[in-house]
Amino acid sequence: MWCPFGREQDQNGCEICRCAEPPQCSEIQCSMSCPNGFEKDSNGCSTCRCAGKWQDRCNIMNCRLNCPYGRRKDRNGCDVCQCATREEVCGDFMCA
Repeated sequence: MWCPFGREQDQNGCEICRCAEPPQCSEIQCSMSCPNGFEKDSNGCSTCRCAGKWQDRCNIMNCRLNCPYGRRKDRNGCDVCQCATREEVCGDFMCA
């Protein structure tokens, strides 16, 4: 199934068998580095606020990996500088 804007994703970032709508977000310019990414607004657009309460238990990490399925987590739930695989995040899901 081909979708011009890709497929929608579930809460884990895994593709589902439904086409995504065209993006409606304006680009933001943030100079912050957030280990868990940025918070999303009600439209699903990134804001200039760090997501989660990572500062309570996770060290700030300078990792330059760009991971399509996010990074692996340690036993405290903090990101480590290793990419998670599609299979780790999404399992064996395939569209017919």
